[in-house]
Amino acid sequence: MKTILILIAIVTQTISTNYVIDFGKSKQGNKWLVVNDGVMGGLSNSTANISNNYMNFEGTISLQNNGGFASVRSFKSNINLSDFTIMKVRYRSRGQKVSVRLLKNDAYYLPYFKTALETTSWVWKTTLIPLKNFKEYQLNRQTEKNLNSSDFNDIIRIGLIVSNKKQGNFEIDIDYIEFY
Repeated sequence: MKTILILIAIVTQTISTNYVIDFGKSKQGNKWLVVNDGVMGGLSNSTANISNNYMNFEGTISLQNNGGFASVRSFKSNINLSDFTIMKVRYRSRGQKVSVRLLKNDAYYLPYFKTALETTSWVWKTTLIPLKNFKEYQLNRQTEKNLNSSDFNDIIRIGLIVSNKKQGNFEIDIDYIEFY
């Protein structure tokens, strides 16, 4: 009987009830890619670097040459969020507002989902955001759709973006992004 209970305890501990991108301990941001408006002729710039405890994403948004965005994103993979309803993020930020994006495809002109993180005046903050609060955007314009459960198993990338069409600096440190 003891053996069965021990096996049940081991199996229970190995079943994941969340999906975590840990930029600090696991250094999972090493495989994230910076994409700025230079792909369209813009002049914004940004960098993403992993430190001991977080990923730092910072840069300057320029509106010259019809620019206005900077982003960092995961490499393409199948990310099934269908078992989750909440996104939890631990971060600190200053300057412009940074948003989290969930992408279902690679084409820039197709819809994606986005929600903004409030600026924290460089104080660490943990925030909980229901996945249903993600709004659909296409070419940086909000549509009338929210992220719904039928979209949860089609996510291929997670990323951060500054796309407010405001010139200036931004900086965000992210410890982790967790879905549960």
